Amino acid sequence: MDSLIDVLSKSDKFKALTDAIKIAGMVDILSSDGPYTILAPTDEAVAQVPKSVFSALLENRDELIKSVKYHIIEGNLNSRKLLMKFKSATTVEVSTMEGQKVIFRVSGILKRHFMVDDATIISTDIKASNGFIHAIDAVLFRKKLP
Repeated sequence: MDSLIDVLSKSDKFKALTDAIKIAGMVDILSSDGPYTILAPTDEAVAQVPKSVFSALLENRDELIKSVKYHIIEGNLNSRKLLMKFKSATTVEVSTMEGQKVIFRVSGILKRHFMVDDATIISTDIKASNGFIHAIDAVLFRKKLP
């Protein structure tokens, strides 16, 4: 089975994310044993980000690394494990590799719909040898801390 970076690289939906991971120098991490869970914005999601914002990220490697790490959770967090975290709660906070937390929400009874921050998870549980990928419809932006 392919690693997370291999799965992303072979997909035609995650080219921008794959490029950002490479520029950030994180290929080795996402090729390692992990496990990791990636909240992966599709190319369509990245295209919604203003070009000036995306260009600024690409020009500032430290900010790019933080942004990429904000999309990665250490550990396997497939949809089943995520649902178990909710129990009676309506939201669940999960720490990212970057250090800040993302907020998951779930809705629906017969069919579950997951949100993370302001993004909808459009495809869950894309399996790799070292973790899972959840495709999202928006780029996640870290909170500005004082």
